[in-house]
Amino acid sequence: MAVSSLELGDVRLAGTIGANVAFNCNSPFVVHLMSDSGALVHSGGRDVAGFETTIPYTASLNVPFDGGGAGAIYACASAALLAAASCASLDSATHTAIRQTAELSLHWLGEAARPRLAGAYQDVIRISVEFAP
Repeated sequence: MAVSSLELGDVRLAGTIGANVAFNCNSPFVVHLMSDSGALVHSGGRDVAGFETTIPYTASLNVPFDGGGAGAIYACASAALLAAASCASLDSATHTAIRQTAELSLHWLGEAARPRLAGAYQDVIRISVEFAP
C-alpha cells in the first residue's frame, strides 16, 4: 500500500503526522525504514537565500504484534534513514503480526534561525519487511 501524499499543515510550526500501514506477517520479521532524502525537502529543489528548504524529522513505526505485544522503532532521525546511514531496525523476535495495522509517524520541530520557504515539501519513505529466521 502506498500513501501518495500527506498534508503537513503549517510547516513553520512543530508538527506530527501519521499514516496507517497494513501488516500481514505470519512468521517473525525484521522491519527497516529508509528515506530517499533524509529530510522533508522543498519541492522546488533549490536553495533560496535566507530560507530553510529542508525539514529534518523523527520517524517512528509502531507495529502491534499478535497476542498484545508491541514493537516500535523510536526516535530515528530522518538523516539516519538514508540508505548510507542506518537506524535500528524493528525485530519482532518470535512475534507475528497477522492482519495488523501499524502506524508510521513523522514529527518535526518548528522554525529555527531561518524561516521555511512556503510551498510543498516531500520525501519518500520505504518500509522494508523481511523474514527473520
